Amino acid sequence: MKSYSSLIVTVGSSIKGNFLRDEKTKPLYENGAINEIVKKMESNEWGDPESARKYGSEINSTVSLLRNFERIEQAKFVKGNLYLFISDTEDGERIGNILKGFFEQNDEFRFGSVMMVKIIGLNHEDEHRFGTKGLRNVVREFAKVARTHRNNVIVNATGGYKAQIAFALALGQAMKFPVYYRFEAFSKIIKMPPLPVSLDWELYLENAELLEALEYEGEMREGQLNEYGYAHFAELPTEIKSFLERIKVDRTYYLALSPMGQVFLESARELIRLETPLETTDQKPKDKIIFNQKEGHAMAFEKRHKIVDKLSKLPFVSKVHSFDFKPVKKDTLSVKIINESIKVVFGSKKGIIYLDVSTTAKNKRELIAAVEEIKRNF
Repeated sequence: MKSYSSLIVTVGSSIKGNFLRDEKTKPLYENGAINEIVKKMESNEWGDPESARKYGSEINSTVSLLRNFERIEQAKFVKGNLYLFISDTEDGERIGNILKGFFEQNDEFRFGSVMMVKIIGLNHEDEHRFGTKGLRNVVREFAKVARTHRNNVIVNATGGYKAQIAFALALGQAMKFPVYYRFEAFSKIIKMPPLPVSLDWELYLENAELLEALEYEGEMREGQLNEYGYAHFAELPTEIKSFLERIKVDRTYYLALSPMGQVFLESARELIRLETPLETTDQKPKDKIIFNQKEGHAMAFEKRHKIVDKLSKLPFVSKVHSFDFKPVKKDTLSVKIINESIKVVFGSKKGIIYLDVSTTAKNKRELIAAVEEIKRNF
């Protein structure tokens, strides 16, 4: 029987109203007395956490999923990793900590590891930021966890903004993770059917540079389209337009990736990686490495992080050329295709190293697969 051990739960703020309507929990919530609220949850005075509404939809639905998972899925769930996707608000942080305390301390529903993931930009203070950044970051975090726990993650999308469930379903269809939802009128959680969508992955290959640039830059002036083979917006394929946001600021139009565009991007890259075999090389890892600089800082950085060493051990990598190092404090990871070569930039508090990576890839699709495989290994 298949088993899963990682769960993503989207978190909203409806439980706040439950606390504020009760004279006992109202001052506790307002004063941020997280531990006191968790103790009340543990005391069982509120009733069964699957059905007692005071626990909130996130706990109600998650408890229902844990109790009914084997019946729904014909698989087992081992309570290993719980990711709480919280909003970018003070209430999101506070509610996240309450749920974290419950799932760390409850004897029946305790997880081995409970992590809060703040979705930057996911709040209702700025509708533009919510649509262009918040929802895109939801998709990014879904994809990040799904890649970390490949074929071992499920999603409970009951709590939080309802738009999240559409993106969870679309991405789940491509990355093969199931999504569950508990409707308010239902006594049990249900598995959601996949969305009736079919995405053209070749469309990504034809427009990869543009889409990747939009993801990396956040937005670009419409006039920059000529750098990607399009004289103006009207020339873009209709399908690509549906993945973009077009915004006018003063007299200038700007383009940004839409949340569904982010879903398309994550899904296409994942499918290409899974369906594109890469040739291996017989070279020994140590024979693949070239260092341009031998200064102490660069070598100490490599000794600490072993970036060059890790890359050289990937079977499809034929050369790792370390050509620059800067003693600048910056946590970063960038893996890009530039002039049919893969450039890797890795930074930490100890500096930034710049690498040129050659692979066995013979075409654009294989280069993209190599990039995604490198990302997966980091």
